[in-house]
Amino acid sequence: MKKITLILSLLGLLLTTSTPVLAQIDTRGVSMLSTAGGGPSYVRDTDALFFNPANLWLDERGSRFVVTLGGVQAFGGGSLIQFSHYNDSFTNNQNLTTPQVQAILDDWMGSVEDGYIRNVGFSAEVVPLAIAFRGYKWGAGIGIRTRAYTRAGFSRGLFDLILVGTDQEGSFPVNMDIRSVVTTEISVGYSQFFPQQRLAIGIAPKYILGLNYARTTMDSYVELSDGSITHNFDYVIQAAGNFNEDIGESINLFESSGFLTDADPSDFSNPFDAISGNGLGVDVGATYEVSKNLLVSASLTDLGYIKWTKNADAVTPSGTSFEFDGLELDLDRVDEEYDGDFGAYVEGYFNDLVNEAYDDVERTKGSFTSYTPAAFHASSSWHALKGLFVVTAGTSVGLNKAAGNLSRRPSFYLGSEFHPGRRFSFPIRTGIRVGGEGALTAGFGVGIQTPVYDFNIGLAGTPNTTLLGGGGRYMVGVSALTIRI
Repeated sequence: MKKITLILSLLGLLLTTSTPVLAQIDTRGVSMLSTAGGGPSYVRDTDALFFNPANLWLDERGSRFVVTLGGVQAFGGGSLIQFSHYNDSFTNNQNLTTPQVQAILDDWMGSVEDGYIRNVGFSAEVVPLAIAFRGYKWGAGIGIRTRAYTRAGFSRGLFDLILVGTDQEGSFPVNMDIRSVVTTEISVGYSQFFPQQRLAIGIAPKYILGLNYARTTMDSYVELSDGSITHNFDYVIQAAGNFNEDIGESINLFESSGFLTDADPSDFSNPFDAISGNGLGVDVGATYEVSKNLLVSASLTDLGYIKWTKNADAVTPSGTSFEFDGLELDLDRVDEEYDGDFGAYVEGYFNDLVNEAYDDVERTKGSFTSYTPAAFHASSSWHALKGLFVVTAGTSVGLNKAAGNLSRRPSFYLGSEFHPGRRFSFPIRTGIRVGGEGALTAGFGVGIQTPVYDFNIGLAGTPNTTLLGGGGRYMVGVSALTIRI
């Protein structure tokens, strides 16, 4: 009962951010996804608007005007997804000893002392319209993109409580970091090529419409000693938008009737019917032409912020500690309040403790600011056989802890593209990615290219979630309609 009560009280904080679990993708564009990375030297046409605007000027296929309609991508993954550890912990052997469990957690989550957070993210991204047009030494573009992305991170301490229980001795961190964002952005890009310097520079400022936001961050320590449990905690919950209006303000973590005490699903508003925040951002990039067949590029993406003003508030705890030193048995109360039902008495006793520790919160209404998932990218691309064969290699690294960045560790990728044909072609793309928040990931994609119409589909996945890293990554993307003039 002690174990269950403590775990449920911690998970209650997590459930306050039960928004749809969707997140940003760090390989933008179906072609890039198919090569498991691609990089800023590889990206072309309307995809360049969101990843490296310097390449908007490139006109390798003789099309001055390019329109993309309805590009869709989805992503799921992170270092928390390691199936071998799931199998070892929950499936293959149900009688693991405590040292065996701790060895699994050491390999999966790191040491208990450092409080390292493992993450999992999910996402969806839609580009309903993007346009690129160019002249002789310049290019420009405009596009609309809607993204929904989340990141959920947990330290090892939570898994120690679940798998080992409260019969152990010691003190360890139990930390959580969960963020979810839905935005629509309008980007306008421009690039200029300087022939004498063999250099192209591009910039794409964007106006960001914030639709929904939710964040829960908790830093805490659990101390276990001689049957005594102490949980010292501090957390902040921020929310904005219709999610906060419909659900967040109705949450009562410890009501036995459930989390939604007053909300009626029929009364929920459309999560996209109002703007809850506004912000600005920018993507910038540069491409250097080492030779006619070799490009080197770098870009910074999603430098920006969103100020949330509608239905925006923050919740912090009034108390900072939960303590349990053992069950105090009051037989008179068992008889008088619970009609002799000892089980009901125990449940009520623990509910009183949990409510006293966690239920009293302070809610502050007012605007706050979040940041977009800034990242740095660099790559080179070699074009052989007059562009029929391309090899690209590069690296990407997240620059902050925004929801769309699963990790601030760099990832590296190597990919290729082959075109069996010129005017009419069926391109084949493949690649691998290592590092970051995942194990080795392989990508593959195919397409149809004609002088006026393109279709592309790609996917990427992790064959083994502990091969050359830790964590699964799974991506799929479709660009159904690209028109060239």
